[in-house]
Amino acid sequence: MPVPAALDPLLKQCQPCFHTRIGRQSFRFLGDQTIWSEIARFYRPYFVFSSGDSPETAIAVYAVLDKTLKTTPPVTDMRKYIARSLDVQRDGAIEVHYRPAGPRVYVDRTSRRVIVVAGHGLELLLQCRVMVRDQLFRPQERMNGYFSFHASAVVRGGKATLFMGERNAGKTTCMLSCLAGGRYSLLSADRVILSIQNGKVVVKGTPARCNIHRQTMESDPLLQGIAANHVDQYDHEGKTLVPIDRIAELAGVNVTATAELGAIVLPRVDPSRVGVELALIDKPELRRKLLYDSLLECNSAADGYGLWFEFFEEKREENEHAIARIVELMARDASFISIAASHAKLVEKLRASDIESFPAAIAP
Repeated sequence: MPVPAALDPLLKQCQPCFHTRIGRQSFRFLGDQTIWSEIARFYRPYFVFSSGDSPETAIAVYAVLDKTLKTTPPVTDMRKYIARSLDVQRDGAIEVHYRPAGPRVYVDRTSRRVIVVAGHGLELLLQCRVMVRDQLFRPQERMNGYFSFHASAVVRGGKATLFMGERNAGKTTCMLSCLAGGRYSLLSADRVILSIQNGKVVVKGTPARCNIHRQTMESDPLLQGIAANHVDQYDHEGKTLVPIDRIAELAGVNVTATAELGAIVLPRVDPSRVGVELALIDKPELRRKLLYDSLLECNSAADGYGLWFEFFEEKREENEHAIARIVELMARDASFISIAASHAKLVEKLRASDIESFPAAIAP
């Protein structure tokens, strides 16, 4: 089905708000100024939005608030904005996606535009925010050799430390503890984008809120300024989402966009453990497995942010080869350190210590 004629008056009112470029592809953002301003703020410093219209040929993304649509209290469960569409109707080059949270997304490949329509401002904001990141920017990043892994990351001295591991292993606890110590800046809370530049693995952050356990939220002194006034429900496996700029503000640190890879730390929270156990992971095959287990690409088991529409042609075989090169370089050059401790001891260790000193502290 074509874009409904009833939308024409709303589309004609959409003025250019911002534009940006990923690799060779430019994007223009039109429509609700408040929506796009909030998204531009949320994406900093990982993506820079420039005000006004793009001087280049660009894909146009519209944010349209249609108050004639029937609305209920807005959906805040982010899983519904990330999930695949409930229904897709196609008419030639145009697709209409009926999204689980309520918005409709019109994908018009002929005129190179994507139109997001919602009856509530919050739903329009949340759908645009994750759609642009996951369905438009991420494919462009992949085309330029940047790939996504599940990890949190901090930076010190221009080198990034990644915290990887299974769900609930303690990645966020490690990141928050490093920030609370005041010696590290924040790079990314949940996902990192890795690429090879000049023979080195470079880590780039990605715009996403930090998913924090209720126990950590209510017990960590760093988070008390948030927890006292936090109103969101703990509905994501006992976790809640917190903006990273708020965490950085409380810790008194900066948010860094990119850094060269330094070390990879694999935490394990063990309530029965009395002390702190540090160990180097030397075996290349184990290093590779740990990295592939954290991969969020190529339909990997861990990828919960897959495409629900394809605007660009994906070169999957080329992507797999590029990922293999990144994994091999990391497995060869990076330090892999495991740390096992109770939650309290893990926090204490990382607040008081420099991760760079860990390898020397591990007995041969």
